[in-house]
Amino acid sequence: MTDVRAFHDYQSRTAFMTDREHSLEVRRIAVQELRQRIMREQQESQLRQEQLDQERARYSQKKNVQDEKLRAKEAHAKSQHDHVNNLAEEEERLTASIKQCSEAIEKASSDIEQRKRLEANLREAKDALTRLKYDLEEKDAQVMKMEAKVARIEMTTEKRHNQFAERLPDQWLPRVVEPNHAAGLEGTAGESILLVDDEVAV
Repeated sequence: MTDVRAFHDYQSRTAFMTDREHSLEVRRIAVQELRQRIMREQQESQLRQEQLDQERARYSQKKNVQDEKLRAKEAHAKSQHDHVNNLAEEEERLTASIKQCSEAIEKASSDIEQRKRLEANLREAKDALTRLKYDLEEKDAQVMKMEAKVARIEMTTEKRHNQFAERLPDQWLPRVVEPNHAAGLEGTAGESILLVDDEVAV
């Protein structure tokens, strides 16, 4: 009876151990499957992380390229804007210079016209003075001839006066020409006025 109980206890312990071992084996298998699953999940996660990193790197590279293009476009736009401003300033300077040149040309044209008028007036004055010079020279020659004639007449008259005075010493005879009298026009006949030279400085 004792042996039967012992056998029964042995069988019970054996069955319990078998069940426990089976349960542990099931758990080990489950743990192994979980580990494998975890490894697969980790590998898949790592693969996805690598893919994500690659995507991030490509995105970052593309973003850097786009940012560089954007900066280049902004720099080009700023350069164009500055160039337009410089052109506008240059246009203003050129407009002011053109205005000054136009005013200078108008003034120069006015000065040239005025100079032409002055030159014409000077030529007319020169011609008038030349004609006056010739007229005065002609008049001077006429006056000198008249003075020479008057001088001869005076000399003849004085000679006759002296002859009559010698013949009639007791008679007072009036003189036609007073003693020490100036030679009349003879004193001015040789004089002339200051005339403009033939070459007039213009």
